[in-house]
Amino acid sequence: MTDVVGSYRQLNEYDKVATIDMGGTLLSRPKDSPSTHARLNVALGLTPDQEMDLYTEFKGENGDIEDHSEHARKQTDLLRGLEDADLETYATTVQEILDTTELMSEAQRFTDELADMGYTTVAVSSAPPAVTRPYAEELDLDVVYRWKDYNFTDSGLFDRVQVNSESGMGKHEVVEGLQDQGADVAHFGNGDNDKEAVKVADAGKRQWWMANPDKAVKWALKEAERL
Repeated sequence: MTDVVGSYRQLNEYDKVATIDMGGTLLSRPKDSPSTHARLNVALGLTPDQEMDLYTEFKGENGDIEDHSEHARKQTDLLRGLEDADLETYATTVQEILDTTELMSEAQRFTDELADMGYTTVAVSSAPPAVTRPYAEELDLDVVYRWKDYNFTDSGLFDRVQVNSESGMGKHEVVEGLQDQGADVAHFGNGDNDKEAVKVADAGKRQWWMANPDKAVKWALKEAERL
């Protein structure tokens, strides 16, 4: 059973942690498919141009969102009150995303070998837990860190996009928080939002996984063996 946690402080008993991106690292989706957030935002009522403008407004030079908390506030303002922005649309779109997403061919091997090395495995993804947790459980990951999520009112209307306050500037803050608690941390991912996390981690690899998953896993495991 994979736990979903709302704070890295809940992981203070672990001394060796692997934080892992999901989409593009452990999971693959159809080529040229929009990101999970783009698919959700458009399904909930944004136009494709609004979605692109939102991303462009907050992206930095490396292509990543510079301030995830401020980005989510603007995202919330745009989505709140739209006719399609409700829990039913969200649930339907999440299922469509799950139906068009697959595990990488070497994903199970990678996570199994990390576990054999003594790592606690933690999924840190911008995709909401509704998308990541089913695959995290299939891969026997220990934890899903709730970094970003979509919240709805009791009546099912969209309320807000939540970004974890302890990681509003990026995944690297999760890595640093775990390190401050005494853990050795390795981070693995493929996205722009993984660059800084790999940089501050004790070990890690940012690389393209989809072209040759076997080679990517070999490189990542070699890096993981450093800790």
